[in-house]
Amino acid sequence: MVLDRIWRRGEFCSVFSTTIDGGSNIAIKMLRQNKLSSTSAARDLEFEMHLMSRIHHKHVLRCIGTSVPDAAPDRKIIALQTLQTTLHEALPPPPLADGTSTLARMAALKRWPMSRSLQLSLELAVALRYLHDQCFATYRLLHRDIKPRNLGIMRDGRLVVFDFGISKLVRRSTFSKGSSGEDAEPAIPMTGMVGSLRYMAPE
Repeated sequence: MVLDRIWRRGEFCSVFSTTIDGGSNIAIKMLRQNKLSSTSAARDLEFEMHLMSRIHHKHVLRCIGTSVPDAAPDRKIIALQTLQTTLHEALPPPPLADGTSTLARMAALKRWPMSRSLQLSLELAVALRYLHDQCFATYRLLHRDIKPRNLGIMRDGRLVVFDFGISKLVRRSTFSKGSSGEDAEPAIPMTGMVGSLRYMAPE
């Protein structure tokens, strides 16, 4: 298997495009060379491998396969479906950013009618409902880094969630019901400064 080009580069991992089975395009996520000795980077990738191989939903990027858990750091991989684009790349550019002309922005805005925005918003809500309430019987899965760069658009126009490297599993029993019938405060430490600063919840 020849890794053709780097499609995406994160803090710990790079994602390469390649082909299998005589031409099918897939993405390969693996540790960056300068992170091969990082135990935290390897742990995050192993956790993502564990999750992605067990998640099956049309609005979550499909995992095609993973390396064995005890593979050497430079052999740990996740094979994924390829995206058409990310939401970040598909959204209209801000006015005159990076030399974007007014005409180019107007053309981009026409590709984003309210109906498309509402449809993708609904699909994101469906994905998060699945991760929080339906994915695992005894756990809720919190993504913790929802942002346009971690939301993909497939060739059929579907929105998918990906990049679960810093997600967290929380036992359902942690979310106990209060006497008033409303959810009580979860008895778990909610770590600060996790995710992307611009998209973090203010609390």
